[in-house]
Amino acid sequence: MNNNYSFDFTMYCKKIWKEYLNFSLEYDINEINYDIENKFLEKKYNLKLQEYNGKLQKHPLNALNILNDFNTFNANKKLKSKCELEIKNDSFKDELIKYCEYCKNILNNCDSTIKDKIDGANYFIQYIQCNNISSLEDITKDTVLNYINSYNDCIKSRKIYLNYTLRNFLNYLFLENIIKYDFSFLIPPVKRNCVKNPKPFEKEDVIKILNYLKEHRVESLVGYRNYVIILIAAKTGLRKIDILNLKYNHINWETNEICLVQQKTKKSVKIPLSPDVGNAIIEYIKNERPFKLKNNDDYIFIKNQYPLEKLSSGYSLTEYIKNAMIKCNIDYKKYKKIGLHSFRFTLATEMLNNEISLDIISSCLGHSNTNSTNAYLKCNEKNLSKCMVVINCEL
Repeated sequence: MNNNYSFDFTMYCKKIWKEYLNFSLEYDINEINYDIENKFLEKKYNLKLQEYNGKLQKHPLNALNILNDFNTFNANKKLKSKCELEIKNDSFKDELIKYCEYCKNILNNCDSTIKDKIDGANYFIQYIQCNNISSLEDITKDTVLNYINSYNDCIKSRKIYLNYTLRNFLNYLFLENIIKYDFSFLIPPVKRNCVKNPKPFEKEDVIKILNYLKEHRVESLVGYRNYVIILIAAKTGLRKIDILNLKYNHINWETNEICLVQQKTKKSVKIPLSPDVGNAIIEYIKNERPFKLKNNDDYIFIKNQYPLEKLSSGYSLTEYIKNAMIKCNIDYKKYKKIGLHSFRFTLATEMLNNEISLDIISSCLGHSNTNSTNAYLKCNEKNLSKCMVVINCEL
């Protein structure tokens, strides 16, 4: 397998492949596709393909997808590999570099969005290489349609990702006059599941959660760190990615401010640093954070186990927050979604309820425009009730 996979995950995949081999021999199957994957998962694991949300790495479907990729493209590669897929054609490599610069300088995409787009473009180029296309100018309508058809049996989240990255890459090629026609219109829409904004926490629940985490922060090896991360989210409304990438030089202790450039919008923000947040950060640095690092000493929040490096963007505190809610006798099921973003949403809603203007809220949250802040209006029940119109009518 590709060296990008860990040894543990490699061994897990081999186990699943062996089970699939036995399954295929038993039922005289010599291929792999969506229907066969579904039958295998239901029979061996009592799982349904459509119920998988794609969040667990160690899931049988991920091992089957790798096998399916190898079968389709003759290449065992991740969709979101830590390194670029092997591109043999120098012109393809050069164009990917230009595409990366276009996303960064023209579209002002954040790093994570650029990575997604480049990985998706890589995957498309890997496909056309396998089909003996040596120039991007030679891409035709059939090339695009055949590529789309190649992943038609994938789960919905994967199709959404591939469609999104392909649409952006084809549109770029057309705007740069590399291809004559804008083939992005060929990409069919994939209906997304309705992603609802998280329901804001009740103020009393936020207080209970923070108090519980503060009281029990010494009971875990990462208790200080997780408490401070959640406290910053609750008190400042910063996005998770910005909290995890927080550096020492982002904090101005003289003016008591957090000053940084947001990863998502590339917009500079200055947020007041309250005494409780500042003291909590200092307490974490003194009592829990490992010291004397060479490469990652700039970052405030780092792993407690080797390799001692900054927390990845995928670091999740959902279960940690849920556990705290259970300990506080809070019914977490009454909230639609739970995570660090819930605290950001709660802070914005609370500011709206206190009749703070959208412009100020937008500035505090670091939104690029007030349209992004409008999503919080629906939760402003206090002020929405003032908009009720009384109609007098006779029945």
